[in-house]
Amino acid sequence: MNAQQRRKWLRRRLSDQGSISVTEAARELKVSKMTIHRDLRLMEEEGVLRRIFGGAVPVTGTSTGQPLVTRDCVMCSRPGLSNLKYIITLRDGTRHVTCCPHCGLAAHLTFGPDISLALASDFLTSTPFSARAGVFVMQSAVSPCCSPSVLAFEHDQQARRFIKGFGGWRAGMEEALQFLQDEAGMGCGCCKECDSPAS
Repeated sequence: MNAQQRRKWLRRRLSDQGSISVTEAARELKVSKMTIHRDLRLMEEEGVLRRIFGGAVPVTGTSTGQPLVTRDCVMCSRPGLSNLKYIITLRDGTRHVTCCPHCGLAAHLTFGPDISLALASDFLTSTPFSARAGVFVMQSAVSPCCSPSVLAFEHDQQARRFIKGFGGWRAGMEEALQFLQDEAGMGCGCCKECDSPAS
């Protein structure tokens, strides 16, 4: 398959699924991840898509000049549950919703210093709180969304109690970001479930 055919396939996948995973595309097209990254970079320069951590999403715009607000996860296009939702606000006022803290952390790796505010939802109470002030429970037996499981808790005591029953380990935001980056790697998709052909 030549470069033009690959990009046509990537455009169709973007249109059909609302996002592209580098890992999935490389596997299906039988090329390296670096080849897909090069294709996505060129397509981004053409204004077709916006690259994110582990893949790409369609370019969205507004003719009104109002800040954009995403409804489904900006990382994997899934809808989120209230006790998992994670919202980031960029310095330009754009707000992005992610389906879970796993994708929320992946969004930090994508948007980096452009993020002015990050709100996580407490897994037990659905209460929003500053993600930097909370605790993340990593790799527990409870995996309601993306994998590896990442759940957010407003209070450390709640996280400790949860771990006693469901396993996992506690992390602050920086440690959780490092784990996710090490686990997924910059060339992989945002999560294993999102990279599966069934998603």
